[in-house]
Amino acid sequence: MAYHTGAMTVLDRESARYPQQPETREVDTTVVAVIPEYHQAELSTADGHRYALTERTPGVVLSSIREGQHFRCTVTVRYPRVLRAELLLR
Repeated sequence: MAYHTGAMTVLDRESARYPQQPETREVDTTVVAVIPEYHQAELSTADGHRYALTERTPGVVLSSIREGQHFRCTVTVRYPRVLRAELLLR
């Protein structure tokens, strides 16, 4: 329920205080390239989606990533980016 108290509604204040979390999904990926000069690794899913891991990605030690490794990643749906990644042992 929103009601006005001046320029901003109470609903607006609550939204500003507690921003919505983006919709996410889990994807299984494979490292297809490690690019040390850009401090990132490129990942691909089975259906062809591409993602990048950087040294700022939670759960990643970039210096230990090798091509062919598998990661389960939590990614945003609307504007795809990796929120965290977990190395899968296969």
